[in-house]
Order: sequence, then C-alpha cells, then structure tokens
Amino acid sequence: RALSLNEEEQFGSADEFFQALLEEKQGMVRKFREREAGSPGLLEKPEHKGKGFTDVAGMQFIKDLLLYDVLQILNDREGARQYGISIPNGILLYGPPGCGKTFIAEKFAEEASYNYVFIRSSDLASIYIHGSQQKIGALFKEAREKSPSIICFDELDALVQNRDDINNASMSGEVNEFLSQLNNCGKDGILVIGTTNRPDLIDPAVLRKGRIDKMIYVPPPDLDARLGLFRILLAGKPVEPEIDLQKLADETEGRVCSDIDFIVSEAARIAYNGRNMISMSSLCAIISNTDSSLTSEQAEYYEKVKKTYEGPFKHKKNPIGFK
Repeated sequence: RALSLNEEEQFGSADEFFQALLEEKQGMVRKFREREAGSPGLLEKPEHKGKGFTDVAGMQFIKDLLLYDVLQILNDREGARQYGISIPNGILLYGPPGCGKTFIAEKFAEEASYNYVFIRSSDLASIYIHGSQQKIGALFKEAREKSPSIICFDELDALVQNRDDINNASMSGEVNEFLSQLNNCGKDGILVIGTTNRPDLIDPAVLRKGRIDKMIYVPPPDLDARLGLFRILLAGKPVEPEIDLQKLADETEGRVCSDIDFIVSEAARIAYNGRNMISMSSLCAIISNTDSSLTSEQAEYYEKVKKTYEGPFKHKKNPIGFK
C-alpha cells in the first residue's frame, strides 16, 4: 500500500502504516503458533501410485506378518475383539540403508488403504520449549480420531534417542511423550511403523513389549528377491530379448535394493542417450564397475545387531512336516 501509485490506497500517516505492520506481524505469529501446535489434516488415505505389496520383491515373511497380524485384524475388528486380540502397537523395521524399509511401509499403506502419514523427525521439530511434545500429542490425537491409522516414523532413532545420552530436558520430554502415546495404541486402531539403520540408538523403553511389539530385520535382498527386483525394475522398459535375469541376480549378491535400482536406472539412461534398447552387456558392465553400498564391516555390524535384538522378538520357523 505504501508503494502504491494510487493515493487512495496509500497510508494516511506513519501511525497507520505502523499499525498495519503490527497487525500483519501478529497474524503471522498466530498462524505460526497454530502450525507449531500441530494442525489437523496430517493423516489421509494414500494415493494409489503403485500396486501395494505386488511392487515389493521377496521379503515374503515381512509381507505375511503385516497382512495377517495387522491388516487381517483391522479388517475384522469385531472377530478379533472376540478373541481379545488387537494389532501390534508398533513394528520396527531395522537394517542396512537402501534395503527398502521405508518402501515396505509405504507399500503396506497402499495395501491397507487406511489413513497414513509419513513423519520425519524434522516434521515434529519446534523452536518452542515442549513444542515437539505438543506436536506428537496432536499427531496421535488425530490418528485416534481417524483410526484405523498408520503412522510411519522414518529414522526413528532421531526422534526417540536413548535418554541416557541426552542432556536436554526438552528432548527427554519428547521421548516421554512418545512413550505415553505409544502405550497400547494398537487397541485404538493405530499402527506405528518405525524405520531405522541404528536400533541401538533408540531408547530401550521404546522397544519393550506393549510399545514396539515386533522388531523385524530387513536384510539385503536374497537371490529370489534380487531376481524379483530386476524383473520389476525392467518391466515396461525397452529391453533386448536376451536379458538373463537369473545371471543378473547371481552377479549382484551382497547388493542392497538401492544398488540394483541404480544399476537398472544407469543402464536405462545409457540406452536412452543412444536411443537403443537396454542391453545385457550394459547391465553387466555397470555391475562390474560399481561396488555394493554395503561394506563388509557394515554387514558384520548388522549381523551383530540382529543377534542382539532377535532374542525376545525372534520368529521361529516350524520344522518341515510340523505345524
């Protein structure tokens, strides 16, 4: 208004100009505080951009667990109530980076078609003391109002660090709030899925039964999973007929899912630049010239972590011939 060429739109005095600035500032502060308090509308049904678990190669145990221990109960809540069972409060997917933990959570949300929200620790950050606690409370409140709901916390260790390693009362309060909200939330129709590369950094109280009920190790893809990955990633692309998926799977042992995605994407880019079809020779050359993202030291570390956490959460396989 002050810069307007139309005199009727300009301010009549400096005091009027100052008052307008003050009102604008107050409005901005009010909107900011409302946003900090955790505005509603975070949870919504996900857009079906994919085919649910059909897009996930291998990992059948994880898919079965989510389908039978979670989705089946959510779809038959009255029957489950008669047996006195509910969905798990929380599931922690842990393992090396690039193995598809977040991808699995997203595909499960598509499969379930329930209200879903993907949360990074920065989404709950606040400049106010106890502001993050308020946001956590608002998030779970909305999840209860819109149940059944799925909340996926990416890199959960960043949100609920071990309180023994925290010298900040506000951060400890955030962990306490999360613990309080997580207690028996499955009975309210809320499933919490956490993903992390470092489960050892998470506060132990989060990992007890009644909060995180199941811990699932997501390893690098095995042979069948790698075969399925190449099949899914190459589907619909212009490929030469002599592509040997079995050979590609054999030659990528120890590679994580993101490595295989890179191999296919790079071969597709080369083919596109030359306006050719994706060739077996190009795929093999990329495999030969790139290393796995997962080092031997990292692989050893995750095997140790798995042994540490699989104890009370271990899922025993039935002997052949017995149920």
